[in-house]
Amino acid sequence: MNSYINEYIEFLRTFIKTENALISVFDASNGTTGLIVEPLFSKIPFVSGYFLNTALDGNFPAHGPDPLREGALNELSRAVLSNKADLGIIFDADGDRVFFIDNMGTMIDQDSVAYVLMKQHKPPYVIDSGTGWTIREPFKNQYIESNTGHIFIKQAMRMHDASFGAERSGHYYFKDFFFAESGIRAAIEMINVVSGLRGEGKTIHEYVKSFSHYTRGKEMNVAIGVHNSGHILNEFLESFKNEAQEVVITDGVTMRFEDWWFNIRQSNTESLMRINTEGRDKPCLEKGKKRIEEIVVRLGLGKMLS
Repeated sequence: MNSYINEYIEFLRTFIKTENALISVFDASNGTTGLIVEPLFSKIPFVSGYFLNTALDGNFPAHGPDPLREGALNELSRAVLSNKADLGIIFDADGDRVFFIDNMGTMIDQDSVAYVLMKQHKPPYVIDSGTGWTIREPFKNQYIESNTGHIFIKQAMRMHDASFGAERSGHYYFKDFFFAESGIRAAIEMINVVSGLRGEGKTIHEYVKSFSHYTRGKEMNVAIGVHNSGHILNEFLESFKNEAQEVVITDGVTMRFEDWWFNIRQSNTESLMRINTEGRDKPCLEKGKKRIEEIVVRLGLGKMLS
């Protein structure tokens, strides 16, 4: 087994292009990337690494397998600040998703991560329905929108020969990685970018702030209960049809307004409706979320989960 791991590590090293010194903190979440991250990133030129929760443990004692769960990022955020690191990186249990903490100890929004990574590749790109204005406006006419799910993203990438794909869930896909999603491949690319920024005297926090101007809402999950998804989607369509500037019915329902938008779709894996929202600013977002919550209550849907 070690020979395969070593071969994989050598393959991953071909993507490394660090030029300036930086400090990174890695959290493997007691998952499979624990086999890879330390032997790989401890030997990258110019990278000083700190490694958390690399021991494989199916009980996931540190913070659970999902980095988006409440409190899962706390240890990494503290480690970034205490070590004055330039970047924090956390993988989910099987390593196909990755999330990032900036040098201020704050999570970098997934759309902002996608923006940074897209800039390293040539169009076309593939995105999902939950992707927001941070991507849609600067990359207009350069992307293909796909249904959410790795099968659909990979299919669209191959069909359009796309160089890069991103999902709101933290999956990032690369043509040069067999059109597959890889948390480690995305982490290497972010490290390359941050290393370059260091050479310019900039931080990842400053870079993201320069292009990220919108307010994203946390994904809401609503239990379907006795309703069917078609009925729920129709109720949302009817409620907003006279106000929406744009309506897209490809992956659930997306409705865009002047100062906010939402997408509602049925989960591919659970009996839930997933709702993504974004506003031009926080008041616009809160206004939209309130409208959505009113419809959820009126329909008598299950408890709204985050």
